[in-house]
Amino acid sequence: EKGIAGTNIEAKVDGPAKVEATNVVRQLVGGRPIIGNTVKEFDLKPTGTGKVTVTITVTPPNAPAKVTKIEFDVK
Repeated sequence: EKGIAGTNIEAKVDGPAKVEATNVVRQLVGGRPIIGNTVKEFDLKPTGTGKVTVTITVTPPNAPAKVTKIEFDVK
């Protein structure tokens, strides 16, 4: 997910998986960093088999939160 500077990005995992790593990505344009941009990636690791639901909440400053749900099966 991505947002403007000051955005809080969180992931909640339900099911047989866990967040293995959280990465903050720095974007470049013409070799220079973009100012005021927040990008976060969440790497998930399965811990068993079954249905996994990941809920990602993006809360920008002074704005309502945006919630995205992603579901997948681990076999």
